[in-house]
Amino acid sequence: MVQSLQRSFQLLEIISEEREIGIRELSRKTGLSRSTVHRLISSLEELDLLVQNQATQKYHLSFKLFKIGSKAVRQYDLKFIANPILENLMVEVKESVVLAMLDNGEAIYVDKRSFPQEVQFASNVGSRAPIHCTSVGKAILAYLPEEVQLQLLQAEELKAHTEHTITGINQLKKEIDLIKTRGYSIDNEECYLGVISIAAPVFDFSNNVIGAVAVVGLTLKIKSEKVPVLGNAVLRAAREISNRLGYQPQASPLGI
Repeated sequence: MVQSLQRSFQLLEIISEEREIGIRELSRKTGLSRSTVHRLISSLEELDLLVQNQATQKYHLSFKLFKIGSKAVRQYDLKFIANPILENLMVEVKESVVLAMLDNGEAIYVDKRSFPQEVQFASNVGSRAPIHCTSVGKAILAYLPEEVQLQLLQAEELKAHTEHTITGINQLKKEIDLIKTRGYSIDNEECYLGVISIAAPVFDFSNNVIGAVAVVGLTLKIKSEKVPVLGNAVLRAAREISNRLGYQPQASPLGI
């Protein structure tokens, strides 16, 4: 029974990569006999997991599998999955942590963990922040396709929130290259004076960046030598969230 299940899933995976495929080709790709493939295919067809094209006699995945997959995707809610990881990150670094997503060209904070006795920041759940001068915004921006990056930067006014804000597109592109090299972004008083944050991108099952997780603290407390330590911690948390969302990179952009 276990062997049959394994073989059936192997067939489904192969068929999922094709528009449609016949028994002879499935036999060649799996190394199974045609009779074995036919038997397994018949069972999958009876379960409404496969559909045969009567004109070509080949098979493709059924709509039932699409519905099952859609339900599975809905269960992989970013906030729900990130919840325990954010909690662990806060305890590890002893700083506040936030989770953000991109929405209409801005970063929107969807979850937050405030470390006890720490100063409360403006990154409250539901609040929005510019993408060009926040760590979460830059972490997301860095891993978007270049054409999307350009559209967002051209549509957004690169307003100076402090004297440290990057307001030029060329300078911001250099910052993006740096982020992709080390895997995490830094907002060192670019959005708020006295506040520093370090963020890493979160990817979904389709390998697209969908958000970012960040550590937020005071510049008086977080000195330059501590930034790489926090950066690595944020990277690990972002990688764990991404993995739980089904992210399977060919070459990980998370720098680990």
